[in-house]
Amino acid sequence: LVVGHLAVWQGGALHKVIGVGNLRYDPWTKRGVLNDFDLACLIMREGSLSAKDNTGTRPFMALDLLSNEASKVKRLYRHDAESFAWRLIYICICMTKDKKGEIFTISPNPLSSWFGPAPECRISKGNTNKM
Repeated sequence: LVVGHLAVWQGGALHKVIGVGNLRYDPWTKRGVLNDFDLACLIMREGSLSAKDNTGTRPFMALDLLSNEASKVKRLYRHDAESFAWRLIYICICMTKDKKGEIFTISPNPLSSWFGPAPECRISKGNTNKM
């Protein structure tokens, strides 16, 4: 997934929404698949993005994009890379398999505070700098 995501970025597209529904595994090819490019944008060639909006799946967004200054933050590859890290943490802590092999989110969700407004999400991730 990460290697494919980097290839998409280098090809000029920014996915921006790395959520559980967008991460798939293809058992035939035995590869990860990143899908759903509905909110993606193209990276302009002069180095800026075609959109500096704060689109993303909030619980998995980079800390910079959850700050009060988020609208001024230039989207970089590291923001999506950080999103993958938050997603991995979430999967390891909040998801499990049942006896049939079905994957589900445990309840109560120990990271439910990540799903609130951006400032609270940022604080719950343990970072209160530059609020």
